[in-house]
Amino acid sequence: MTRHPIKVILARIWRIQEAEKANAVGIICMLSRMERVFFSAGVWSPEPNVLKALRKSIFENYEEFDTIRNEVDFRKNFGNSFYEEDKLKRVPVGFPSDFKDPEILKLKHYLVSHDLADSRVMDVNLLEKLDELAKSAFPLNKFLNFTIDEMI
Repeated sequence: MTRHPIKVILARIWRIQEAEKANAVGIICMLSRMERVFFSAGVWSPEPNVLKALRKSIFENYEEFDTIRNEVDFRKNFGNSFYEEDKLKRVPVGFPSDFKDPEILKLKHYLVSHDLADSRVMDVNLLEKLDELAKSAFPLNKFLNFTIDEMI
């Protein structure tokens, strides 16, 4: 009898070519038995100074950021849901509470994900789907990486 581990994870992280720094954002695809299969893009748990810079960039360039997240393919693949774990209850210090989108400034992670059905993992079109997800996430990663590259 062959025994399989309870949890087998295959993960691959890619960084975009424009990213100059080691802590630049990228994309990740994680496949596991017994858990979810997903594709994510953006930045998870950045250092406090990086998080502050990202919030400032979003605040100062809100129209550009909003255009990225409302692009048709981005919306189709990721919706309008950023990873909200650990989200602040109030707008961070230094930002006006009457900002047009205060919820986006409360985030601690600028990460979006797309869950893939388990059946997609063995689908012959999996690579095309991953390519589609990566292309739709690229503008977000480019926006975030620009800020990180400028501050470091």
